[in-house]
Amino acid sequence: MLSRMNRIPGYQERPRSETLSLLSLASSRKKQVNIDLDLEADDDGPRTIPVNQTVIFNSSSDSIALTPEDLSRLSPDRCLNDTLIDFYLKYIFSRKLNSDNQKRFHFFNTFFFSKLKSLTRKDRNSLPKVLKWTKGIDIRSKDFLVVPIHEGFHWTVIIVCHPWSVAKRKTKDKNQKWNIKDIGSEPCILYLDSLGGSGMSAVSLVRKYLNLEWEQDPLPGEPVYTEATIPDFSPKVPHQLNSSDCGVYVLHYVERFCLRPSPSSLNEHWFTSEEISRKREEIKRILKTLAQEQNIDGF
Repeated sequence: MLSRMNRIPGYQERPRSETLSLLSLASSRKKQVNIDLDLEADDDGPRTIPVNQTVIFNSSSDSIALTPEDLSRLSPDRCLNDTLIDFYLKYIFSRKLNSDNQKRFHFFNTFFFSKLKSLTRKDRNSLPKVLKWTKGIDIRSKDFLVVPIHEGFHWTVIIVCHPWSVAKRKTKDKNQKWNIKDIGSEPCILYLDSLGGSGMSAVSLVRKYLNLEWEQDPLPGEPVYTEATIPDFSPKVPHQLNSSDCGVYVLHYVERFCLRPSPSSLNEHWFTSEEISRKREEIKRILKTLAQEQNIDGF
């Protein structure tokens, strides 16, 4: 059974018991057994999803499992959960970016920011644990870092642009007041929110993370990531027209930015609300195609 909080409209995070079961499934389908998922299907107890109703999407880094419940969240007026967000971000990276752009982008998963936030609540000695998330990744080679954020039943996203170029910025520029239209390829942090928020606390946490990464292998100049060295912007972007499309907007923000990674191109006319409706249908078609390719029933 779900707790009262999990029944709040808009609640999106997959229960931990379900996540662990599906992660195990993603690595093996040798046994055709049923998986108990703690889903909001009814009030009689957990719903059982057969293995042969679960779609596996394999990316270059790992796999993700999706169920008919995930598919149902693509219906109008339903909120996307963390699984759908992670799935489509992986899909963008592996299927829509060419090899050159894949080298420029790094997509964090939906649990990264939550972990970063929880560690900062403890003490500074705990914070470096977040560096394990980029172990084995040449993070310094990335021009753009994409950080999906889920707070207060709402999805937003941070895109860090050219973070490692801070050292190249001349001293006289560090006190300069930046405008997003003139930022060009200078380091900056973009906070994209379909409700128009500024994300000050989220941006502050990401700056702390950048400082941690820098401290691992500092370059000459020892820059500190502050508002002066890496300014943040909350540009006017298209806003959601209901209470359920925030996750879809996040996915479309990221996809559109990947196609043209220029902060100055962001504005309230970046795309239309009709594209958001089509996005739900596009993701649904992708999942159904994957299900057909894997001979999965129930999709």
